[in-house]
Amino acid sequence: MFSISDIKQEAYPAAYRRGKELYERGLVQEFSYDVYTEDGVPKAELIGRVKGTVEDHYDVRLVIDEEYAEVSESRCNCEAFCNYEGICKHCVAVALAYVNRRQAKDILNAKLGVSEKTEQKNIRTEKELKTDTSLKNLLNRYSMRAGSTYLLPENIYGKVELEPYFKMEYSYATVEFKIGMEQKYVLKNISAFLHSIKINEKVRYGKKLEFYHHLDAFTESAKRMIAFMEQQEMDKRRQSQFHAYYAYTGSYERTMELDSVGIDRFFEAVGDMPFEAEVGFLPEDTYTFSPEEKRPKLVIRQGGSGIFLMLEDDSVIIGEKYFYFYDADMIYRSPAGMKETVGEFFEFLHRQTGGQTYIAADELAMFCRDLLPLLKKYFKVEKEAGFDESLYVPPKPEFELYLDRQDMNTVGAKLMAAYGDDKYNVLEKIAPGEVRDLAEELRIKNLVEPYFNEYALSQTVFVLKNNEEMLYQLVSGGLRRLGEFMTIYTTENFRNLKVVSSPAVSVGISLKSDLLELKIHSDEMSREELAYLLSKYDRKKKYIRLKNGDFLNIEEDGLSTLAEVSEDLRLTETNLKKGTLIVPKYRAMYLDAALKNNQLLSIEKNKEFKGMVRNMKTIEDSDYEVPEALNSIMRSYQKNGFLWLKTLRENGFGGILADDMGLGKTLQVISLLTAEQQEMQAGEKELRRSLIVCPASLVYNWQKEITRFAPQLKTVIVAGSVPDRASIIRHSKEGEILITSYDLLKRDAEVYQKFVFAIQVIDEAQYIKNPSTQAAKGVKKITAAFKLALTGTPIENRLSELWSIFDYLMPGFLYTYQKFREEIELPIAVNQDANKMERLQRMIRPFILRRLKGDVLKDLPEKIEENVFARLDGEQMQLYDAYATRMKEMLSQQNEKEFHKGRMQILSELTKLRQLCCDPGLLLEDYHGESAKTDMCMELIVNAVGAGHKILLFSQFTSMLDRLTERLKKEGIDYYLLTGSVNKEKRMQMVESFNNDDTQVFCISLKAGGTGLNLTAADIVIHFDPWWNLAVQNQATDRAHRIGQKNVVNVYKLIVKDTIEENIMKLQEKKRELADQILEGEGLNGSSLTREELMELLSGK
Repeated sequence: MFSISDIKQEAYPAAYRRGKELYERGLVQEFSYDVYTEDGVPKAELIGRVKGTVEDHYDVRLVIDEEYAEVSESRCNCEAFCNYEGICKHCVAVALAYVNRRQAKDILNAKLGVSEKTEQKNIRTEKELKTDTSLKNLLNRYSMRAGSTYLLPENIYGKVELEPYFKMEYSYATVEFKIGMEQKYVLKNISAFLHSIKINEKVRYGKKLEFYHHLDAFTESAKRMIAFMEQQEMDKRRQSQFHAYYAYTGSYERTMELDSVGIDRFFEAVGDMPFEAEVGFLPEDTYTFSPEEKRPKLVIRQGGSGIFLMLEDDSVIIGEKYFYFYDADMIYRSPAGMKETVGEFFEFLHRQTGGQTYIAADELAMFCRDLLPLLKKYFKVEKEAGFDESLYVPPKPEFELYLDRQDMNTVGAKLMAAYGDDKYNVLEKIAPGEVRDLAEELRIKNLVEPYFNEYALSQTVFVLKNNEEMLYQLVSGGLRRLGEFMTIYTTENFRNLKVVSSPAVSVGISLKSDLLELKIHSDEMSREELAYLLSKYDRKKKYIRLKNGDFLNIEEDGLSTLAEVSEDLRLTETNLKKGTLIVPKYRAMYLDAALKNNQLLSIEKNKEFKGMVRNMKTIEDSDYEVPEALNSIMRSYQKNGFLWLKTLRENGFGGILADDMGLGKTLQVISLLTAEQQEMQAGEKELRRSLIVCPASLVYNWQKEITRFAPQLKTVIVAGSVPDRASIIRHSKEGEILITSYDLLKRDAEVYQKFVFAIQVIDEAQYIKNPSTQAAKGVKKITAAFKLALTGTPIENRLSELWSIFDYLMPGFLYTYQKFREEIELPIAVNQDANKMERLQRMIRPFILRRLKGDVLKDLPEKIEENVFARLDGEQMQLYDAYATRMKEMLSQQNEKEFHKGRMQILSELTKLRQLCCDPGLLLEDYHGESAKTDMCMELIVNAVGAGHKILLFSQFTSMLDRLTERLKKEGIDYYLLTGSVNKEKRMQMVESFNNDDTQVFCISLKAGGTGLNLTAADIVIHFDPWWNLAVQNQATDRAHRIGQKNVVNVYKLIVKDTIEENIMKLQEKKRELADQILEGEGLNGSSLTREELMELLSGK
């Protein structure tokens, strides 16, 4: 929202300070504001009258854009508003009145369509309407401007001159002006003069000069000067925005200071007009700017063993792009490009005493070769007798590189520079009297050096030792590149070192008895050699080093693909030597994708393998049929989901149905269970039980949904005491569907282990994300022909959660957890390894089905999410700052060991900070002050209820919900309250009642009601406090935004600005990126935060 800091951005500091004084003195009168929306963007129109000192009052109108926190329109009838940038002090005073009177509810009301105009008095009636004073003044100016040309008398029109007076003292340049015709007057205020031209003002300078300042009054040369002045003033105004804090300084009075850019502009504007100037130590004189370029004179004289350089034309003015040379009455410009090319050299020489310097013999070669050719282009170079530059410019050398291999991992090289018959080792020091092109030698040395890592023989020989990667770079491409610059000579030992191509390899894949048989073969090498190559493959390298020392090039060839497959399938060198390998059937889709379209591998697949892959890829065209009773109920994407589930079931694979929350995963599972029952009854499959495991809060919901959509399916809820549950399980019949909770399953696992189930479904599979929990171990003990996991968030915090789910579905599919962590999770999470990411995606993609609402539910109303910010104030802010400071000090004093040991204490302290953001009364019993967030939440609820909306209100703190329900009682608003203490039957009853009665608010504990509820009667969702895990919040939101919702759902997340809450929100976005890359998951966990992340949370910004 628009704030005081935003007002400061709109006004100059002086204007803000004066406007604040006006507001504090109570000089803002007849103030009113109206908050409304325009194209969904909240805006506020402010009308105010400010009591003035010059005028009786000033009328102000502002339009504030609350979305972008800026002034989009402004108006005031004071002079400062028209003449200067930024809003004036009267606008500041009115804006301050608005910020201090506006409430958060005004903005929320506007968004909800509740109109409420806040005003004071003296609303103007139609009789009082008249043209605004500032607009009237503006119209008068336009009228004057239009007619000012005709107000210029003949003796003025085109005859007013501007006479510049230029002064250059040391490196400081200024210009002043006189104005007039025959008689000239000093121009005392340049900025005022430019403003008079802008408004066509009539100005009197003296008895003989008074005229309307229209451009047509001036001569052509004066117009150029005016354009120059305007450019300079515009630059100064821009600079003043950054440097003038206490007062506006962006104007010129009598004197205009010129920097190097201004000097260039001045001489460009002067043209051929004579002007007065005082330059250097010369007396005042009249100068003319010459159109001719001038090259300064440079004399080269022999001296000792070197030369003297003498600059004769050193009377110079230095601009940004040019030098300006002056003599008695003329000023000349340097050639274009001189300053850019040799400017540094010229300025150096200009600073020397007498414009003279000396170059010794050691630097003569560099001077003659590299600088002198440029000087000849821009200077008049005069060489006195005795200096012959050809003596100092060496001939161009040719280079020779000699290479030898001393052993398998050591190569030596000598680099020689040849000047005719004379040859020199580039690494040796130059001897006195040698004329060598050292710059060229250095350039070639720098080309050779990166291919070697040591020196030998007193630093005269390059050596490459014990670095295979560098040796490969040298042999595979380095020699070819170096050969473009030098002649290369090699010994026989070195020539024996070769880079060879990969062999042609064929792969055969067969599906036999629910196992895959792989045959790897090459006509060019034995199985043992091929196994060695594949076992030595390293993706980071472009080669494999053979036993004889040669390099096998594996860039973009079939061998690298096959090596990656070998790594992913955990094939050892011993396995590969056998030639024929057996791998699990669930690797089929991965193999097909990994080897697809590889032109360098010969792939042969048997009929059964091709058939199974085709069956998995063309699910929509399969022969499976949706159960007739559900065909008319299910949406098309749900039918596709059934076909996918059925295909997995028939091929013996497990899978994760990861559809977005609210897309009907339950119905898709019921269709599969129905089809399974029909096949059992038809004798096509053996009659067996099925098992559904879900959170305790969803057990009865599953039974209710099965009864609703497939009443013929017999369901049995496993609940009660330990003996009761054991009896229910033992006495259940084949074909029945058992439904139990994770908590009870882990206690009854031994009883379940005595049965083989047809289908096992785990709902909200994130419950087993930690593989070490009893819940995860319990579901993995069950034996079932088909295992299915349902979750909208397969990955909440880390990739190990995905591993745990697949360990339940198909044990071993993602290897052991240790292997998965070392070879997949850490490379992806820590090193952002794109190759590992792609390979993981390739493995899991066939077994995860995920559709998003936006992709499949085109008729689902929009979900609009918005963060609504509150600010702490008074005692609440002081309490928060004290706790945050204490925690930062605690963290800064801990070492790593203490930090990890004290995690539980850290989480406890973080919770306290979050409670202080909600309401300090949650933490401190004797606190009786205000809660900024509670007040904002109640305003939002009251207004939404008044507009006929139904609301879901989520908080993780049940004690906060108790406080909110007390406020709801006082407001007379009906509500339901759902926490973990509500039993399952009562819970379902409350949901049904809320969807059908007039109760307006449903207060829900985030953990108790974040999943498994259908509350589509609500169209507003309020998250009172942010939870660590964004996925949990999204699940809660989707209690309302799901199939059956008819209205747009507005989601408000209440955040306290500049606190841990705002930083949690920012950190959630960072943590979401990894899960998004894998399969659109998201999440954050307070216990997984690093010390740096914790300090960032406490930063308050």
